[in-house]
Amino acid sequence: MKKILAFTLLAIPLLIWSCKKDDDDSTNTTTSNNDQAANRVLMMQSVTDNWLLPHLDTLVSASQELQTLANQYQSNPTESNLQLVKDQWLVVAKSWVSIECSNVGDAKYTFKYSYAYTYPIDTARINTFSEDSVTEDIIANAPSNAIGLAAMEYLLFEQELTAQNSKLQTKHYTDWLVGLTDAFYNNSVAIQDFWIDEYADSFRANEGSGTSEPISLIFNGMVSAIDYLKTNELGEALGKTGYDPDSTQLRAFYSGYNKELYQAQFASIYDCYNRGDLGFDWLISEMNLDYSDQLSKEVIEAFETTSADITSTPSNWNQGVIDQDQIYEDLYTDITTLIRLNKSDVASHLSLTITFSDSDGD
Repeated sequence: MKKILAFTLLAIPLLIWSCKKDDDDSTNTTTSNNDQAANRVLMMQSVTDNWLLPHLDTLVSASQELQTLANQYQSNPTESNLQLVKDQWLVVAKSWVSIECSNVGDAKYTFKYSYAYTYPIDTARINTFSEDSVTEDIIANAPSNAIGLAAMEYLLFEQELTAQNSKLQTKHYTDWLVGLTDAFYNNSVAIQDFWIDEYADSFRANEGSGTSEPISLIFNGMVSAIDYLKTNELGEALGKTGYDPDSTQLRAFYSGYNKELYQAQFASIYDCYNRGDLGFDWLISEMNLDYSDQLSKEVIEAFETTSADITSTPSNWNQGVIDQDQIYEDLYTDITTLIRLNKSDVASHLSLTITFSDSDGD
């Protein structure tokens, strides 16, 4: 009896200590989860205020300048004025591709992004439209592959400067060009207003969960854009989709600014991923899991390798993809690795909900 009593007296403090330890562990886990949630908010504040909104400011400013230069050219259709429009088109195009991956969540359902840059372009339809006077209603009801930056590119770069200047003086081509720049500027302002007035606050606060959590949305947008860079902007031109290599499938085929736009788009995605000291790389490290440091290193190396591949490509991709230059194969392989790391490892590590998919299973 004494032994039973002694054991009971000994067990009671052990039980109390055990329960207290479990309570402490539970508190620590809750604190850790709270820290993770706070970190996600900090990151989305940085993405919104230091990446997205500044890019939108640049886009609106650049597209307004393009509109001004197009009107100037219409009033005084010289080759020098046309060259100014062509130069500014590149500035605007680089600004646009920098924010394409923000077409997510509620922004996607405004359908405004699709009117900015759809390619390949329907040249026959543009030629038909240009036979008559251009009105806002015609542009507003035109299909996306007959308006936007790709249509402007066709009107500006189809031929060399002198020949293109002459063509623009026929039919209503110049009117169509001006109408497209007006519509693009108005659409850019509408996208910026939407973000500032309706969606930016939700993004900053990372309001939502699962598929609607902004950090998951921007992650999906970012990786989907990388996937598009691989499959559509490069893969289709290289013949990876089962057809012969076809440079007309490249973005910016008429201008030859394929590389510049690819670089600008990839650089902006990488910037969104890093976001200085408050990006996905920071979130991975803050998890403090056994694999955190290694994963962080692998993803950064994959970004850097892909960036170096892009830099190593020729200045004009139109001929390079037809010649099947090995650097494009290297780029295709390395960007596939980058996609895989993000879709599987990063998404799992950060418990991000994946909503995108593609056909090759990468």
